[in-house]
Amino acid sequence: MVRASKRYGCNYVGTTECTPFEITITSGETEAILTICPVCGDHGDTPFAAVMDAVIKAVDRNALPRGEQIVRGMEVPFDGALYAFTAAYEYAGKIEPFKGAVSITLTLDAEKYTEFKLVRVDVVPATETTERTETWTEIAFTYEDGKLIFETDTAGLFLLIPART
Repeated sequence: MVRASKRYGCNYVGTTECTPFEITITSGETEAILTICPVCGDHGDTPFAAVMDAVIKAVDRNALPRGEQIVRGMEVPFDGALYAFTAAYEYAGKIEPFKGAVSITLTLDAEKYTEFKLVRVDVVPATETTERTETWTEIAFTYEDGKLIFETDTAGLFLLIPART
């Protein structure tokens, strides 16, 4: 899929292939692939919206790559998730990996989100010799007065899921 560059404040207009995050969602006996492009927000009919007040800061020296911070989010992207968001740096329409630990701060509705787990979904695509793998890793966080703060060394897709899951 080809999309126009949407970097804020940049007058350059070009196209690049989306680099989507894809995760498997299981509901009963049905499996579906959820696809989200962290750069343009593409997610079918309802795109992920830019989260303007999110902040990504370096914890490790020089952890932030070139490019611009891009954080996109969506409430209830699928049954069983409260909120999903992508956090990354983008340069020329492509995701740039973090070069060390970063701290991410995100404002959430304190009345809506009270008890939850934070997970990062990591996907390794299939190759000629290996199968696709998907790992959901629970991430430690603090949540006070509607501010979610956590550290990660990997850009990607993050989910808030009910604490009882």
